[in-house]
Parts: sequence; C-alpha cells; structure tokens
Amino acid sequence: MGLLVLACAAACSSSNAMSGDGGAMDMATSSDGPATTSTMFQITPVTGTGCAQAGLQTVIATGPSNLVALASLAIGTGTTACMSGAMISNYNICYAESSGSAFATQVAATTPYSAVTGIGVAFDSSGNPSVAFTGGVTSTTDYCGSSQMAMATRTAGTWGTPQVVATSSMSDGVASNGQTMACVQNVCNQGDVTGFWPSLGFDSNNQPAIAFQDRHNGGISETDTGSADLEFYQHGAGEQLLTIDVGRGGGLYNRLVFDPMAGGKAVVAYYNDSSINASANGLWVSHQGTGVTWNPVHVSSVTAGSIDEPFGFAVSSAGLYSVAYYSQKNLLYLESSDGVTWGQPSIVDEDGNVGRYPSLAFAPDGQPAISYYRCNDYSATGTSCDTEKDGLRYARRANGKWQISTVSATSGVTDGTYTALAFSNGKAVIAFQTATYDPGTMKTTLALDVAREQ
Repeated sequence: MGLLVLACAAACSSSNAMSGDGGAMDMATSSDGPATTSTMFQITPVTGTGCAQAGLQTVIATGPSNLVALASLAIGTGTTACMSGAMISNYNICYAESSGSAFATQVAATTPYSAVTGIGVAFDSSGNPSVAFTGGVTSTTDYCGSSQMAMATRTAGTWGTPQVVATSSMSDGVASNGQTMACVQNVCNQGDVTGFWPSLGFDSNNQPAIAFQDRHNGGISETDTGSADLEFYQHGAGEQLLTIDVGRGGGLYNRLVFDPMAGGKAVVAYYNDSSINASANGLWVSHQGTGVTWNPVHVSSVTAGSIDEPFGFAVSSAGLYSVAYYSQKNLLYLESSDGVTWGQPSIVDEDGNVGRYPSLAFAPDGQPAISYYRCNDYSATGTSCDTEKDGLRYARRANGKWQISTVSATSGVTDGTYTALAFSNGKAVIAFQTATYDPGTMKTTLALDVAREQ
C-alpha cells in the first residue's frame, strides 16, 4: 500500500503542516513569490529482483502507452578481482518498469565498480528498453573496475548480453568544432578506461546514441581527469564514435536529448572540470551539426566541483532549452529559446541548503518542472545534511512563478537524493533514494522509492 502525501506549497503554514509520513514539512519560498497550490503524491517503494540496496544515480525514461522505466545502480552481492589483485564490489543494474501500476523489476546487468559512474536508460519506438553503463573490466593493472562503454537491450521480456560500444579511448575521429588541435600528441586516443557518465537516447531513425566520458587511463593524473574527453556514439547507417569535446576534462554528468526543432539532431549537456584547462570549465551544451560537425556553447562558468553530482536538462517539444543545477546552496535555473543564447540564472529555491540532485522535465502544459533534494537549513560553512530537516522537493512553474512543494520529509531518514523526474499520463513521477541508518548495527539500508502525482 502506497503512502499518500499532501505536498504543501509555500503558502501553507509551516508551524501546522505535516507530511503524511509524519515528518514536519519545511515550507519553501519561490524567488518569484510564494506559491499558492498544493499537490498530492503517493509514495511507494520499488521492491523486487535486483533492486535491494538501490537508488544510486537513478535515471528515468518514458515510452509508449504511458510506460515509465527506472534504471538505478544497486549494491549487489560478491566481489570481482582486478588485475592488480584488488577486490571490488559487484553492482546490479536495477531496472523497474510500470504502465501505471506497481513497478516490476529485473536485473538488466551486473558489473563491478570501484566507483559508480552513472547510467542511462531509454525506450525505442517499439517500447523496448535499453540501458547504457560502464561495463567490462580493464585488462591492465592501472585501473580497477568496469572500464568499457556497454549497452544492454531487452526484447520479449529478456535482457540480452551487453554489447560493448567502446573498449578504449580510441575513437573514429575528432568532431569538426575547432578542437582538432587539442588532441596534443594523440592524448585523446590514449588509454583503455572509458564509458563514464553515459546518457542514452534513440534518434528519429530509432537508432541508439550514447554520450559518455573517456577517462584515458582512469587515474587521478591530469592526463586522465583534466584531459578527459566527451565521446558521442551513434548507431545506424552513418555509425560513428566521435570525440566531441577534446582534452578539457569534459563529459561529466552527461545529458543527451534530441531537439525536435532542429530536425531531431542530438544535443549533449555536460560539465567540463579541469585544472589545466580552466578557461573551458563549466556547463556546456553541444549541438550536432552536419556530418562530423558539433557546435559547443559555453552556458555557464559554474564548475562541477561547486555543484552536486548531476544536473537537470531538457528540451521541450517547442524547442525551449532548460537547465537546473545546484550552486552556492541554491537551486538555479537557466533557459534558452534556441540553446545558443542563454540568459542569466534565476533562483528557484533558496530555502536552506537546497537544490541538490536536480532532475528537470517539461510538464504537459510546456512549463518546466524540477525535482530536487533539500539537505539542511542554511549554514555559511556547514555542508552536512540533517535527517530532521531534509527531504524531496518539487518545483513547477506556472504563470511565471515557481510553485514549490515538499513531497517527502520523513524524520530520521535521508529521503530525496538521486531524484529522477518524468511525466506520464499528464502526471509527475519522481524516483528518489531513501537511506536509513541503524546505529545499532552501524549499517545503512538504501531503498528506491517513487512518488506519483495524484
């Protein structure tokens, strides 16, 4: 039985409002003025095969017939030995699917990680899901853990053997965007650690495409981190693997979409974060052109080191580009009518240390909506979160103002990290992680939960 929660907006009285799960509801104020509506959400856990200890780096996709898919990394069982002799943990790719009822779960794949590095999920036009993830194990002793770009597809209800898209840093070439000379001494093709932070989508020809980071040898040297590349793979008649941001620490937390107003061309939003290429640091949006041409746009100088792990990015059916990200303990929002000319960021929520793990999607009315995590009350120096003051929040723009609701605020647990937002049958669906710490056993239990707008 799901838990029905009244998500109260900023106009509610913070002294009297309580969430349906017993947690006090912190009221948020939109920077454009107070909200005046409330939203009902029903929260249910996702349980089943492969989805225990899940909720890490969750992503969401919608398909035909109101299908909703979640892909999440879940701590698995057992360990895998690396060439170096180190033992690392196995992770399940928890796949969960629903057409409006409870989520049915499967293990899409299992892979070992020394550090989790993102996941992608998408449906093709027939409703077959695929997941993209860092798979395989490097054959050298320089890096321990999965290090190849892999993709698995489900047909007739069964997940097939993962197919490897890239096994090393070698690509088919460098995109024609003025960065060809950045591949100094062929650094962009050196190493065998790749496939980090994948984002997956299907183009207008129903062919898969993946944006991902190439980390060269996977180490902590600047050759690996500061000179990391953003790669783009596209299947089909013109199949290609291109390096589209070269040697600038690019490819962090990628978000891939296809612009309906640009002939269905691919668009990748990503972060660059490099101490040796600091002038190129920040948030970028790169547009696929003709042939091997890509056109990168420097959207904001905010760097990955100053934000939390992911950011939200979407393009509406009318071609409106939107970005949501966490910076200086606030939730910020940027938009553009063409993806090239961007305005200044505006504050969506500044109520405490708020705006982490944002996910952005467009509602049926064409307005942006954001799910995100509130960590704590504001502190000039403190960065820790408080289970008595944190929770999952949801902001939706209407008539030029952001209406902000608290969806989950359970006392004593961390609820609202790794959010993933989509709309199905006209209603918001938000996946998020809940973490419960038991001081007796000194263990933390992770859970993947879903809040559905009623």
